[in-house]
Amino acid sequence: MSDNEAINVNISAMPAVQSLQNPQSSSSSPVKKNRCGAFVGSKQKLMIINLYKSKTQQEPSMKYKNLMKLISKEIGIGYNTVCNTVSDYKKNKEVKSPNKKKNSSNNQ
Repeated sequence: MSDNEAINVNISAMPAVQSLQNPQSSSSSPVKKNRCGAFVGSKQKLMIINLYKSKTQQEPSMKYKNLMKLISKEIGIGYNTVCNTVSDYKKNKEVKSPNKKKNSSNNQ
């Protein structure tokens, strides 16, 4: 076979390609979940807030719990963390980074 010859392949017959071409697929890459007990930094908190703002503009009639569940699944951060981050933002209008140093009372 020479370099000038073309190969005809029926792409729609391949099941893996069908799932990629399906417009109903949710995202291009899987969600990387935050491991349990890990710190949620200010960048992740900003992602939560930005997603919260965009979802409330798109669907203002969506209930709060359903919105928090949706954000939690899309980002991969726990439901309670999402709720706490949004409520903190609503109260203080700012996002704070966590204190990553562990307090040790034994060293005193």
